[in-house]
Amino acid sequence: MAEKPSAEKPDGDPKDLIRVMPAKGDRPADHFRGAPNNPETGATSRNRQTRMVIIMRGFIRWALTATGVAALGFGIAIPAATASATAPPACTTTVNWIGLPGNGHAGGVQVQLEFSNTGGVSCTLHGHPGVTQMYHGKQVGLPARWGGTPATVTLKPGATAHAVLNVTDAGILCSRPRPSDSLSVIAPGLKTAWPDPFQSSACPGESVMLVGPVRAGVGVPFYTIS
Repeated sequence: MAEKPSAEKPDGDPKDLIRVMPAKGDRPADHFRGAPNNPETGATSRNRQTRMVIIMRGFIRWALTATGVAALGFGIAIPAATASATAPPACTTTVNWIGLPGNGHAGGVQVQLEFSNTGGVSCTLHGHPGVTQMYHGKQVGLPARWGGTPATVTLKPGATAHAVLNVTDAGILCSRPRPSDSLSVIAPGLKTAWPDPFQSSACPGESVMLVGPVRAGVGVPFYTIS
């Protein structure tokens, strides 16, 4: 009676490979092909070939699993999932303006510098704006000093961020102040300055201004202080 094929094992074991070796007394040729003139010998060979296929399938599964475990054990890097979203680019279409009136105080005035995203996509600003006093299109005094720690601000289309500018009365710092009729303001990361009308006084060779970093939200006169 023909021997029934062995049931396929879910997990192979390399030791099972010894089962494909010819049994004692078998001819090597009969292990791989049945003799045409001997039905019993042919059936036995087919059964053994079936067992060999089943064992090899299990061994391949075992080998793949063992390789995966070994890869983890030896620290083989597995690529991480790629981030689905990229960070917004730096702003290139920002328009700046001054939130007036300024908040006057003893010895100077505090002004809100506003930066609005006029582009069609979200963008970021990081750092301090450049601020210079101007008179009839020419610079007077030195640019504003920077204070405070910057943080990245993301602006959606139409959104506005701000920076607080403190302007000290030039008469306190120098004996011969010069007039200034506007401020030249450059948003962080940009190269184009926008003139903003603003009356103040400047000191030749020195700065009378201190500006903070760009912060999220609109700067409200008489309310926002940083």
